[in-house]
Amino acid sequence: MSTPQSRSAAFVVFILGVVVSAALGDPRPISGLVGQSALTPQQRDQIRTYAEFYCDQFATGDIPAVERAKRQLLDPMRAPRVTGEFRSAYSKILTPSLAAVIDGDNPHAAVNAMQLLGFLGTPAALDVLKDHIDSKDEDCFGIRLSAAKAFRMAAEAGRLDANDLNPLLRQLGAACRSETDPLVLRRQFEAIASVDSSIAREVLLSAVGKKLDKLQGQAEPSRLMEAIYPALRRLRDQYLNPRLMAADQKVFGKDIAHLLCKVFEVGLAHWDNIQSDEQTRMGIGRSYRGAIRLAESFLKTIDRTVRAAEPPRTQLGAAWENADKPRFEAGHQDWRAVLTGPPYKRR
Repeated sequence: MSTPQSRSAAFVVFILGVVVSAALGDPRPISGLVGQSALTPQQRDQIRTYAEFYCDQFATGDIPAVERAKRQLLDPMRAPRVTGEFRSAYSKILTPSLAAVIDGDNPHAAVNAMQLLGFLGTPAALDVLKDHIDSKDEDCFGIRLSAAKAFRMAAEAGRLDANDLNPLLRQLGAACRSETDPLVLRRQFEAIASVDSSIAREVLLSAVGKKLDKLQGQAEPSRLMEAIYPALRRLRDQYLNPRLMAADQKVFGKDIAHLLCKVFEVGLAHWDNIQSDEQTRMGIGRSYRGAIRLAESFLKTIDRTVRAAEPPRTQLGAAWENADKPRFEAGHQDWRAVLTGPPYKRR
């Protein structure tokens, strides 16, 4: 139970907060409006004043000012029981200002603006993200990285429907094809995989497959395998998702199987450059080793379901580890023989 003294102390703290806020010229807080199911014109004006004030600090301030403005802009969205009415009104006011910050000349503010858009998680926020996810449109690594993270944040919040998500999912898949930074590519793959839908599975499978095709055509090993390896784990999680119907799982498994065989082909394409140099082998080669081991074990899991038979007893992971190229090539050929026959054979 609170005492008269504790209540008095709390009141003094509240008054001090009001005095400090007034001295700093801060606008009235809007935390009391987040639960409103209907907003009056005056309340909308209060939200606008609040958002514009902190967005201005966000755009023009130094790093401490940006961080403070970010906290103030995030606080209303972190409150419990935020209504759709408030979120929509707040997004309508905040999103254009954040878009202007992203297009401005303050990289630190731009990256943080992306995070705010992810918290907003509205269709209008996604419209801003789509202009900054592809290296063809956005040359700043940090903003592309933040855009992918923001999309994942918005998708995982569960407030968006397929009509909102699917266009950006496909755009993310296209962005993966041109992405050259392994960390950005990894976050893009993760963003796609965060959506539990047939479209997301199709987009992720296609994006990873096209990246493997590109690597296979290159002479030099690539750090992009650092993004592909964890993406294979995401595909495995999607395949093993208990919500996936058995018939759909079987079709999905056939498609994944062909992609996994491409991992072995990329390993063969870059074998000599990796295996002949210890530094490369222990650097870039670590992601190749992980991807090959995962691809082989995953293929065996799929094959037991798709063919309902014992899979080939290959040991490609061990062959890679021991730099045993003939054994690796033999294992690859065993899998090619399986995948070119029924029920995997493509028409």
